[in-house]
Amino acid sequence: MSTFKHPYNWIDKIEIQNYDNVRYTPYKFNLLYCASRDGNTAAAFHKKCDNKGANIVVIKIKNSDQIIGGYNPLEWNSSDTDRATKDSFIFSITNKNDLQSAKIGYSNGNQYSIRCYSNIGPYFGAHDIYINYYGNND
Repeated sequence: MSTFKHPYNWIDKIEIQNYDNVRYTPYKFNLLYCASRDGNTAAAFHKKCDNKGANIVVIKIKNSDQIIGGYNPLEWNSSDTDRATKDSFIFSITNKNDLQSAKIGYSNGNQYSIRCYSNIGPYFGAHDIYINYYGNND
């Protein structure tokens, strides 16, 4: 994983040169799914997130200040297939109050970049980050 000293646009893979534009983002974000609101199951995740296009997954680690997640430039679906892309990434923020603690790792483009399985939530890499839901697919 890489650590960046300057503001960096992870999606477009560019360093932000103008610090006045650090808060500017050319993207529109919509909350598609929240486990505490929508249900903590694979079925609930796929009902809300399948076929919605590129997305970011953000996971707060219970009883810590750590946040992890990933970017899927494709889309989630329930096809039980693996998909290759070099544009996906995973990230870890050790301390949510210190964004300088952020680390990012980009996909190498192999067939396991994004994994779309109906009985599992978001799944990045061979086993890098995934939500299993303990087999609960209600």
